Amino acid sequence: MQISIIIPVYNRADRIAATIRSIGLASHPQCELIVVDDGSSDESASVACATLDQDGLGSRSQVLRQLNGGPGSARNAAAAKATGQFLAFLDSDDRWLPWTVPAISDAISQHPLVPILFLQTVDVAPDEDIADLSNSEPVKALEFADYTAAATAQWGLRYGACNLVMRRDVFLSIGGFSMTERNAEDSDLILRAAGFGPCVVLTRCPLVAHAKGSEDALTADLDGGIRGLEFCLSQYRSGEYPDTVVSPLRIFAWSAITLIRKAFKAGEVRRAYSLLARYSWIICRGGAARKLVRLVLTPALVRAP
Repeated sequence: MQISIIIPVYNRADRIAATIRSIGLASHPQCELIVVDDGSSDESASVACATLDQDGLGSRSQVLRQLNGGPGSARNAAAAKATGQFLAFLDSDDRWLPWTVPAISDAISQHPLVPILFLQTVDVAPDEDIADLSNSEPVKALEFADYTAAATAQWGLRYGACNLVMRRDVFLSIGGFSMTERNAEDSDLILRAAGFGPCVVLTRCPLVAHAKGSEDALTADLDGGIRGLEFCLSQYRSGEYPDTVVSPLRIFAWSAITLIRKAFKAGEVRRAYSLLARYSWIICRGGAARKLVRLVLTPALVRAP
């Protein structure tokens, strides 16, 4: 088996069937699918099982159930059962496009030893019809020295568990996702894996339809974002991240800027300035000092006609 596709699900009985069917598993014998129900209180697991049974995919799929431990825990449980050389992660409210699996397979064939790949995403409403999305431009595989080089060269792309493909041996060797923090556990995993070598970014056309604006999304939570950044900073100070082409501080700087902007946007001006004071050293050391003046003046800029 070449690719193990992993979907953690929690209380998404209304969306999990569409996510599963978007993979087109029946057309891709090189793939297996593992869905992990993370202690849902709805019928997510039953819907997943019924969908797989209806589509005759039982022989290359599993639905696991566990007590709620967070998406990182669920992904780890699936990885322990996976048989694929590569693990491809898909969130339970996101969808792949008909050309996603072939693009991943082609990239793996061309870069069989690459430890990390990222898929270009496009933001869509949770129930938006994605039939009009096209691959009129061929997928382009961009190779970088490591994840930090990719992230800082292609700022406009998303880098997280929702669009991540990782070699299974690398994932297992670093212990998978952190079990101590549910925020930024994907950033932490990727940074710990960055020292294993090149990173490939598949771009030019959308490969993941990413559900934007889900009310239950952890990434929409400002408090969670702050906890996640503090967790990654703690890991960095403890030496958990290997030497990389670009310092992780540059990535942290942009995370801090994003959090400050979110606070301003939410109308939490005092909190925004508090975050600015707390993270100004990261912003400076991360090479984004020029952004400080604009952040300080954000309320005035927003009021300007």
